[in-house]
Amino acid sequence: MPASWAWIKGMTITARSDLEQLDRDYQAAGGIRQLLSGTQPIVSLALAEIGIDIILRAGMQAIRRKSMRMTDLFIELVEQRCLGTGAIP
Repeated sequence: MPASWAWIKGMTITARSDLEQLDRDYQAAGGIRQLLSGTQPIVSLALAEIGIDIILRAGMQAIRRKSMRMTDLFIELVEQRCLGTGAIP
């Protein structure tokens, strides 16, 4: 039996007959839920962990201050480049 068959939904599969029993009892979910996978989205979880670490190191106050500065800069640049073009009422 391939090693990848050794763990399915928290059950240890010890013999092919165990796997065949799972097949007989299987009923697909209805609607969109039938497309869900039982495997954890490992890449997404790893990237989320990195993002959370960055936020914790930087601190929410620092992130907020920078977001306010970036918003002010964006508004300033839009006003500089778009004023008089009719894009800004």
